[in-house]
Amino acid sequence: MLGGGDVWSADKAEELLKDGFDLIYVGRAFIANPDLIEKFKTGKELSAPDVDKLYTPGPEGYTDWE
Repeated sequence: MLGGGDVWSADKAEELLKDGFDLIYVGRAFIANPDLIEKFKTGKELSAPDVDKLYTPGPEGYTDWE
């Protein structure tokens, strides 16, 4: 299992899976990119999560993604 603070690209995740990892989690990337699967499919650049706003009240960091 691998993940955490890094935002993974689909290519990097595929490479790690081929190298023997069973699971790569992308929680922070998903918070910053609710359309993560579509971005992985199309190769569109991921938005970086604003870690100062994660798990805080209000919409910033959750609904102001691109």
